[in-house]
Amino acid sequence: MKKIRMVAAALLLVSASAHAEVSVSTYKQAVAAGGAVKSTAETYAIGVARGIFWSNAAITHDTGTPMFCMPPKLGTDQDMVLSITNRYIKEHVGKGVVDNDTSIELIVLLALKDTFPCP
Repeated sequence: MKKIRMVAAALLLVSASAHAEVSVSTYKQAVAAGGAVKSTAETYAIGVARGIFWSNAAITHDTGTPMFCMPPKLGTDQDMVLSITNRYIKEHVGKGVVDNDTSIELIVLLALKDTFPCP
């Protein structure tokens, strides 16, 4: 069983790199599968968030206008990223703006902007 999960996780990664993005539907299926597949999907979403955090820092440095505004003393961790991403999916997917075909990469960005709007 463990070997099957590892193969499934590897297939998820190959699928993601072949299509260059992961849909909400694929992300939700992977999370629901549990085990190594869930871990792979969550690790991917966390990696996307890290890239977005660095992009936000660079954009803020270059233009003075961030994409989102986190409170200065708030530390980010993996659980927070997953929590706000999963909350955004539950609250917004299928309700007009984004759907199950939307890339999880865009969902992570929208979740950060929704959770940490700029004044």
